[in-house]
Amino acid sequence: MAELTLSKVEDRLDKGCNPVEVAGYGREATHKGYLTWLLNTWHWSDAKEGLKRLVKGAKWPNDSHREDAKRWIHNFPKEFWCEYERPVGGGKVDLLVQAEYGSKLPIELKTDSVARNGQLQKMSSDQENYPFGLILCLGSSAVRDDRVDKYGCFALVTLDAILDEWKDLISSMPRPGRDWIESLRHEQLRLTNAFDLTPDQREWWWDYGYRTDKHLSYALLSSVRKTLNDKHDDLGTWELYDGSYNTVLNLVHDDWSWRSVAGGNAEFYWEFNNENLFLKIHPCEDRDEQIAREWVEETKEKVREGYPGFKEGVRARKVGKERPQSISVVKWELKDDFSTAHCVADRAVDIIRQCSCFL
Repeated sequence: MAELTLSKVEDRLDKGCNPVEVAGYGREATHKGYLTWLLNTWHWSDAKEGLKRLVKGAKWPNDSHREDAKRWIHNFPKEFWCEYERPVGGGKVDLLVQAEYGSKLPIELKTDSVARNGQLQKMSSDQENYPFGLILCLGSSAVRDDRVDKYGCFALVTLDAILDEWKDLISSMPRPGRDWIESLRHEQLRLTNAFDLTPDQREWWWDYGYRTDKHLSYALLSSVRKTLNDKHDDLGTWELYDGSYNTVLNLVHDDWSWRSVAGGNAEFYWEFNNENLFLKIHPCEDRDEQIAREWVEETKEKVREGYPGFKEGVRARKVGKERPQSISVVKWELKDDFSTAHCVADRAVDIIRQCSCFL
């Protein structure tokens, strides 16, 4: 089989070859329609095996939850169907797999958004009838860092896990199921191979199925995160999440990042906002913000003398009259380094190490 590339995906999208993407991959309603049809034993004879494998490949809070869920799904009815937008606990779930008699499995879908804790906690309130649930992460939600211990009875199933767990079941799927799987393969390629596109091609991101420029940014920073965590793990762990206006890749470590400065009045940290690397501080509550701002000015001067090439400017983000959530000390525009994930990672690590003597 010929290797799938983003150029081939572009050609398929242009020709309208895949009905899932014609209907709109980014619309959760599209996935509801296909999965409602597919998770029905009268349409797909291996539907139960498919459910068992999703439970196996899910990210559960701990091994005990996983084993309990595997035993439960093993005893699931042999014949079932799927409906959408059904009440579960104190909320409404995207999909509900159910049988005439027996257990029911709620499934929530996420493409480019993450699960809201309150929403899932409400749907987890009826443990007797709905002991377990799944969240299928089908878009940029699949590459964000998410903590599953906050989601009640629900566990995360990433796009990669779906493709891996179902790879030898695809031949038994009816045509709509195979179309849906192909659309997931296209999305997987978008999320993992964004650096295959030249900077000029990235300007036309919609041609390759990226839904927004933030979707593309998630894909690029996801590859950068992998390189940083694999190659430069001594710095700590980088986490990828949504910062409302930006895609954020934050360094989580109490030595190289999130360390107390300015006499204990603030903490400094490193993070990417899209293609820019920032050194920022977070003023501590009930401490002197003015001292923190003085530290910012002193640090900018030190960096100016010892490590040129940054952009100046202090930006305080406030909500109403509240204290600033963060203050940008300096930033480096790394757009020219975004040729490969390794190039971005090496440049960022060099900046962080060089600047460590100023912090």
